[in-house]
Amino acid sequence: MKKQNIAVSLLVALGALSSQAHAAGSAAETALTSIGTEITALSAAAWPIVTSLVIAFVGMKLFKKFANKAS
Repeated sequence: MKKQNIAVSLLVALGALSSQAHAAGSAAETALTSIGTEITALSAAAWPIVTSLVIAFVGMKLFKKFANKAS
């Protein structure tokens, strides 16, 4: 009789741990989704800056090239 009580207690405890693990997994999934959304927003904001820098460096290089040929 005592072994049955222990087995039932063990099953109840494992069930409780399983539901807690599922809740923690759901929270982790929400956090990762949030991080992914934030990264997408930041990369979208960075593209105009990157484009401007590339155009500026190409422009400086071309200016230097033509200025050296003119002199």
